[in-house]
Amino acid sequence: MTDRAHRTYFFRFILFGTCLVMSLGVFNLVVDPFDIFRVISISGVNTNKIMASKNMRMHKAYAVVRKKPRSIILGNSTAEAALAPEHAGFTNGPVYNLAIPGATMYEILRNFEHAQATRRLHTVLLSLDFSSFEIYPVQQQGDFNEERLTTSDDAFSPWISLYKTDLLSSLFSLEATKMSLATLRRQSEPDDCLDNGMRDWNILLKGMINEKGIGASFTDTEEFLARGIAALPVEKRERESQERVYGYLQELITICYRDDIRLIVLIPPNHVRRNVLLNLTGMGEIWNAWKRKVVAMNQVLAVKYGKEPFPVWDFSGPSSYTTELLPREGGKVGEMQWQWESAHYKRALGDLVLARVLPAGHALPEGAADFGEVLTSANIEAVFRKQAVALQKYIESHPQDVAELEQIRKRYRYQH
Repeated sequence: MTDRAHRTYFFRFILFGTCLVMSLGVFNLVVDPFDIFRVISISGVNTNKIMASKNMRMHKAYAVVRKKPRSIILGNSTAEAALAPEHAGFTNGPVYNLAIPGATMYEILRNFEHAQATRRLHTVLLSLDFSSFEIYPVQQQGDFNEERLTTSDDAFSPWISLYKTDLLSSLFSLEATKMSLATLRRQSEPDDCLDNGMRDWNILLKGMINEKGIGASFTDTEEFLARGIAALPVEKRERESQERVYGYLQELITICYRDDIRLIVLIPPNHVRRNVLLNLTGMGEIWNAWKRKVVAMNQVLAVKYGKEPFPVWDFSGPSSYTTELLPREGGKVGEMQWQWESAHYKRALGDLVLARVLPAGHALPEGAADFGEVLTSANIEAVFRKQAVALQKYIESHPQDVAELEQIRKRYRYQH
């Protein structure tokens, strides 16, 4: 082969490779599996973005910039599954559910800053879960990338940070191509990723729960909690990492007081079995200490800025909604009215939570007026005593549940 023939072959090889890569990029741009470009929508081809839920952190970072909400919901998967932006109590829309599964307090802060940089916020509903405060070893989720989240101090449009971070990987990577092919193949399947930011757990988990049984779903969640608590040395849980995490919460609350953003903090309702397990593993008093610190921090900052303290609602105590009986007689097909499992509650209960924290003149269902309490420095110890009495009653009247939780506790060794 002559030199000229070599050059021709090399040129054609480069041209072919370039065309192949560009075709791949155009393919992923059109299919858009993570719903971030929205170049074209073709019914039956790419309208169902069923793979977006595989990268929720990326998907929601773009959705916030596109929707420009005035009110947002922050938190982890408990808030994502249960708190609906369409609730009538939100009076300043658009509203978007920006809760992220497994979110740490740092992620919550950064998503808040990202939303605030997109549009000045009016209302922030912060679902504050104990698990976001590193009570067990935290594994940062692989789809979190801080570079795509902007702040109000950034001089450029939020789109610059987004595309600078994700453009190459979402157009030219093997992973993006796999997601595009899966999107084409699964167009007829129901999508659990909703446009308002919620996840539809009727699609996400209902089939699995019906297959395993509600009891197994409870114990799986409780095993995860007990195993995690046992894995984290108590000195790390109580000292340096906690101070760092509290700092993220303090920064978020400070911005809300400083910028006149309406903040509502809520500690979500979980099934009371979770409270029992926390006590059995020695975490009950640490949980209460965490609540005390959140309330005290909020009140100190309110005094500093000369404003009324933001409300801190606690729905985690025993109530008629959180002590619902497990449907043991129903076997695997049994289903609960308020809970998916011990940590995650259903949208029906989320609607009651929103009705309590966002009163809009509507009547509450019977009994719901006593659901949840606003914690203050003046009443918090009385609330704890009342919750302790109610928890003891539950323990005495539900020996089978307590025996199951005791078995879970015994499987691990705790470092306190």
